[in-house]
Amino acid sequence: MKTKYIIIFLFFLYGCISSVFISSVGNQSIEKNSTIYISKFYGMSMDEDVFREKIKATLKRKGYVTVNNFQKSEYYLFINFNNRLQENLNQKRNPDSFLLELFLIESKNISDSSGLPFERDDAVWVCKIELTRLDFLKHQDDVLENISKYFCNTHYGRRILF
Repeated sequence: MKTKYIIIFLFFLYGCISSVFISSVGNQSIEKNSTIYISKFYGMSMDEDVFREKIKATLKRKGYVTVNNFQKSEYYLFINFNNRLQENLNQKRNPDSFLLELFLIESKNISDSSGLPFERDDAVWVCKIELTRLDFLKHQDDVLENISKYFCNTHYGRRILF
């Protein structure tokens, strides 16, 4: 009988703790010291720009080289913030929901630094992250740490944010 209450308590506690759902698929591994260009778009919000700079620093710590010139990169890391590329812009968004997608694509498969168009199936690594907007703002460094932990690896599941 006590086991039942313990399980219910743990399930309830797990649901109340801030967490991020990460789904990433890696088709191939890339070597350390590979040059990576991180997407940058006209009209980026301050949150997007800060996240871009933080992921740049995180990847450098992991042994990758980030470059500011698309032509000098081997890989292009495209970051899609909260459905930036959503086809139907009039679609109502849930303000509490936040979706972040990352696509790592070989630069030779992209025509210019805008990163578009590209085939998502051509991506070397794809990562989707779902969490609330407040959790994203509050735990951005933890989210980045989880991204770097699974960069170019496969993972599917929920990770607790601290």
